[in-house]
Amino acid sequence: QGSGGEAICVKSNNGTTLEPIFTQPRFSVTIYMLLIASIIIASLIAFVLLRWTNIVSLADATEP
Repeated sequence: QGSGGEAICVKSNNGTTLEPIFTQPRFSVTIYMLLIASIIIASLIAFVLLRWTNIVSLADATEP
């Protein structure tokens, strides 16, 4: 989701130290996990289709 670039350093209230200010993430952790889960499910469906159906024969791919 990207780190958002470099942090911006801003002087603290007392003016002697710098505090990093980070940008907001582009999307939440829940959305990230749902995207990863959907990729895994799509891969499982593709595996099942290739392994246990005759869809491979449509591409003239035969086992050696």
